[in-house]
Amino acid sequence: MCEIYNPAWGIHPDSLVYVYQATLRPGAIKGWVKHKLQDDRIFTSLGVQRWVFYDDRKDSPTYKMLNSFTFGERNRVLLIIPKGIYHAVQNVGMTEAVFINLPTRPYDHADRLSRRHQGHRGSPRLFEHLDPQP
Repeated sequence: MCEIYNPAWGIHPDSLVYVYQATLRPGAIKGWVKHKLQDDRIFTSLGVQRWVFYDDRKDSPTYKMLNSFTFGERNRVLLIIPKGIYHAVQNVGMTEAVFINLPTRPYDHADRLSRRHQGHRGSPRLFEHLDPQP
């Protein structure tokens, strides 16, 4: 058994309102994405995933900071991604990767505020300068 989320952990004040699963083929990239109205709570379930974050919040101590983290089945994690953070994920493993998102708002198919931001401060090419090994 692998626990994904429990409100009793107290890691986020918002209630659970929506859950979805996404997959990535080896080498595939999803992102850049920045949400204006929600936080993401992402559980890395399967595969080797490299997550990259760019802080675009002017009032943040990590403003304009770029971070990269790699996770796999042996070191799963529940990521809390605040609104205003650009984020992208790449499958750097040899098998399909799976993550589960528990965002603080249900997905709104008509909302254009949370669409992908191709080309912002790099684009997925940003991954090229990172070490390709997990």
